Amino acid sequence: MLILVVQACGNFFLLLFHIKIVFPVLVLLNTSTLSAISAPLLSAGILLKENHAAEFDYKQVHKKFYK
Repeated sequence: MLILVVQACGNFFLLLFHIKIVFPVLVLLNTSTLSAISAPLLSAGILLKENHAAEFDYKQVHKKFYK
């Protein structure tokens, strides 16, 4: 249960960081080079990649300490 809470908090803060840092950059790019559809898709792809990296790190730590 605690692991799920920690993961949920981590995902929430990752989302906040993503919105604060990445989204304004994409909005600037959207006005010059990206279409209205491709900016949100690129943003979602970056968030998905960050989430997979966090899951991989968690699995490595879990494997190391709980073997």
